[in-house]
Amino acid sequence: MRKQILLITLILISIFAFAEAPYVDLNKFQQFEFTIGSEYILSAAVTIPVGLASFPLVLIVQGSGEAGIDNLVGDNATIRDIAQGLSSNGIATFRNAKRNGIYRDEFETFDYESVDAEFVEDALNAFESARKVPGVDGLFLLGVSMGGYMLPEIADRIAETYGQKVDGSILCASGIGRTPAPLVMFEQIRGQMQQAGYAEEQIKESEQVWQSVANRTIGGTIMIHPSMQASYVYRIMDSDAYGRLQATELPVLVLQGNADRFNYPVFFEELKEDFGDKENLFFRLYENINHRLMQKEYDDLYADLFKKGYVAEGILNDIVEFVLKGGLE
Repeated sequence: MRKQILLITLILISIFAFAEAPYVDLNKFQQFEFTIGSEYILSAAVTIPVGLASFPLVLIVQGSGEAGIDNLVGDNATIRDIAQGLSSNGIATFRNAKRNGIYRDEFETFDYESVDAEFVEDALNAFESARKVPGVDGLFLLGVSMGGYMLPEIADRIAETYGQKVDGSILCASGIGRTPAPLVMFEQIRGQMQQAGYAEEQIKESEQVWQSVANRTIGGTIMIHPSMQASYVYRIMDSDAYGRLQATELPVLVLQGNADRFNYPVFFEELKEDFGDKENLFFRLYENINHRLMQKEYDDLYADLFKKGYVAEGILNDIVEFVLKGGLE
């Protein structure tokens, strides 16, 4: 009897942990899983709305870290929520696993070349496959966190490589602002150090290192964080996300939660202040939304990021409107 109760409990936990978001309708789309790449084989998935002869497609670029196609963190799955939510509303999606999650031996040290390997190269490979999906009429990019930070370059590289411009970009909690990338990254580290109980003096010492990176006064091979050389951040700086957004004529939706404790909303406000008058850029700040694009529930940073949740429906609805209309009201 106790074994039966345990088995039922485990089944219920499994169902709860992998249940779809409330706005997802599994009858409205089909998911097909396959692989992309030749030298580096990655799992990928496309979700296709049923009953439509044509539809826009959103290519999703994930953020930092080792991740599969769903971007599971604890009991939540930001990327799966977005993919299934969009395809429940007539929009196809394409997503793939992160290379550094599968080929870990090649990412023991993150250096200048790692940025292309982690983000740009696989995004280009994904685009090559995504544009061949039958029925696609319009192709958008969506990037989360560092995937969003690299998205302006990826959009430009797609145009250069394939002679085809995407129809728009969605930047989710990207951290792009006038503040240099190293100092954006340090604010994440500051929060983590404070959470871990580091002394203020130790935090200031770390800040000085990251300020040196921002000033490019430290050698590229210097390790500035576990497994990370300064050159890794130099490559991110060279991507010039801020300058590319300033120059772009593509529609861009910039999304941010005001409870984000990784890429803080101050950087969103910087970008809105500088580019808010550009007619092709649309800004949305969401109340009490964390870095996972979900409702903040806990003051503890990691308890909040790992708890069960779903991407906020308001965010999903704004992405749907942006893609279907090419902008927001």
